[in-house]
Amino acid sequence: MGRFRPRKAPRYPARPGECRYGPTGAKEIRFARSDPSFEYWLILHFDFTTAPLPDSGTAEARLRRDWPEYRKSSSPTPEILRRIPNAVANSRRCRTYHLAGGGDGNPSTEVDLLLEIQNYAAQPFVRLDFGAERV
Repeated sequence: MGRFRPRKAPRYPARPGECRYGPTGAKEIRFARSDPSFEYWLILHFDFTTAPLPDSGTAEARLRRDWPEYRKSSSPTPEILRRIPNAVANSRRCRTYHLAGGGDGNPSTEVDLLLEIQNYAAQPFVRLDFGAERV
């Protein structure tokens, strides 16, 4: 297993609406990775865990312990939306764990970083409070 190598933290826009352009002049596209799958991000809404999840089926089964009705086509419920700050905090804890040498990056997610960028670009009165600074 390889050593966990996080990507550089994204640079927030100087002001809402500012676009970033890459070296070719094209707009940059950023991806939010989740290992082994997006379901790990959803698990973090309920619990903090760094227990290895070998594949997406295992992650989905783990998620169903807390969200029995979950299906790939499920829309987020109000309960899930209320738990976003919890998921962000748990994602930070997971990243800290892996950076400290505690793991190989499975499981991990960057969805919280994407949400922080979107949150930063939102009007102040609709921003979510994610708590402490990013890791």
